[in-house]
Amino acid sequence: MAASCPWCLVRPLALDSSCKFIYNSFDMKKNSITQHIQMSLLRRIIYPLLFLVLVLFILVRQPMLEYFVIGDADAFAPLSGPAETLTYIRTNAVDLFYTGDDYYVNGTLTGHYYYQLSDGYCRIYILKPSTGRPAEAHIGAMTVSGKLVKNPEGRETLIKDLAEALDWTYDGLASVTDPYFVNQVVYFPLQEKILFGIVTVSLILCLIGLFTTLIPLLFPHTSAAYRRLADYGDADQLMADAEDELRFDCILREGNVALTPKYLIEFNADKTAVIPLESVLWVYEYQRMKYSKKDKREKMFFTERIVTITGESFSLEDRPRETLDQINGVLTERYPNFFFGYSEEHERLVRYLLRESQSEKTTSRKRKR
Repeated sequence: MAASCPWCLVRPLALDSSCKFIYNSFDMKKNSITQHIQMSLLRRIIYPLLFLVLVLFILVRQPMLEYFVIGDADAFAPLSGPAETLTYIRTNAVDLFYTGDDYYVNGTLTGHYYYQLSDGYCRIYILKPSTGRPAEAHIGAMTVSGKLVKNPEGRETLIKDLAEALDWTYDGLASVTDPYFVNQVVYFPLQEKILFGIVTVSLILCLIGLFTTLIPLLFPHTSAAYRRLADYGDADQLMADAEDELRFDCILREGNVALTPKYLIEFNADKTAVIPLESVLWVYEYQRMKYSKKDKREKMFFTERIVTITGESFSLEDRPRETLDQINGVLTERYPNFFFGYSEEHERLVRYLLRESQSEKTTSRKRKR
């Protein structure tokens, strides 16, 4: 018989010191099944944590959150005040006139320059080219959300051209023109919206992953292994019984499989399973050739599929012939009323029995109502 130390069953291939510290600090009963469930969840929680750090890093590095820190600005007051605390503003612009100049990025038309001139104050807007080119000559009123850009490149040329068009002097128009332009084009562009959507969905998935892993990590009775076991009776009682047999009456330990008089237990990183042997309805197996690192050659491996009375199926993959023979021997000796081997007849009978069982459960639930 293999060593009965629970840690031997759950020892991961590579577990860092931090995981060991958390493992040793758990306040829980010394039972190997529960320990394995928690250790598997502990290893799995590392990935959503790392992904969460990556998502938060992207959020910090990108200006996406700044788009939501936006304040209102008076359409006829200098922008130097709001610029002290805000990068993006929202303003109700009125009487906007096309300057005749367009805004290009890498040779592509991305906006139009508009000006608002009233009571000795001029403000320049860079608006999205929604009307294409030529731009609309006059816009009566619109709400503009944009970025404050101080003395952007080309400001002098733009004011010079605008002064000539308005029959102003350059110095006169420059003196009343706000040094801050309101750039609507760079406020929350499409690519940033797409990235923000991806990051938001990723963040939600991270939080869901953390939540669904952390809860069963702290409270093992909510884990999938306990929920599956509840289909066969009182999950707490069945788990306690399996733990006792595993500790004091274990028949077989091979790899991550343990066999007791009443239970078959598989310690799997993704799906720990405790199968009451009396619930087994059908057992069949198949085989395949696979390279064995231990023997350094192709070797025959066997996989056993176990179907229970609830319709749930479990697979013991790539097991030695001796292990499956021992499991089947215990099943045949103690619980002989199950179908063994694959055939179309067995498959039809099993499906019929499962349908009848499900129908009885449905009828029973309706009567209770």
